[in-house]
Amino acid sequence: MLRAENIEDLENACELVKKGMRLTVVQKITGVNIKLLRKLWHELRSDAPSRGLIKHSVLGAISSYADASNIAGFLAIYKNITKKRGLSNYFEVDSKILLDALRDFELICKTHLDINTAYFAVRDVGAGVVTMINCQCCRAAYVYKYEHRMGNEYTKKCPFCKTMPVIKNVNVPNINRQNIAPNISYPALRSGVCKSQVDQRKP
Repeated sequence: MLRAENIEDLENACELVKKGMRLTVVQKITGVNIKLLRKLWHELRSDAPSRGLIKHSVLGAISSYADASNIAGFLAIYKNITKKRGLSNYFEVDSKILLDALRDFELICKTHLDINTAYFAVRDVGAGVVTMINCQCCRAAYVYKYEHRMGNEYTKKCPFCKTMPVIKNVNVPNINRQNIAPNISYPALRSGVCKSQVDQRKP
């Protein structure tokens, strides 16, 4: 007989599969057997599961300021949900919170965010692969990564107002340690800015 937590994991796995999450990732965060996940995929979806390489970082999904702003909005919602549920680690990957945050994001911004991108965003912030900082100009929080090999032009400045952070650190250029977002705010989301409204022009 399945325990309550096993039933919840299975329900979350079904929802993640419906949204097209990579099966190896679904297995990792829910613990559901990969053979069962493959069966669920064929029952719930008409396409075949992806067998390509998995992105190493959320940075691979950021190719415009619109991408960067959408990911920032999703992460802000994810953090708010974890805070409301009394969790101390705001960016620990949780399958239920991931689904709830993605649902809320799409309801608010009226745009789609890939479930795999959402997962990697939470995982990378939690692991310190990327940093969330607050813009000194508009105060919006966004994903920041400067290093030339890993970062790109869309993670070196605020995707909303295009302001560069102040250079205050020798080892990590262009970042003020006091500006790492302890309380992520997302004013652009509250004011209704979403993908269709973000300036996608390159500087």
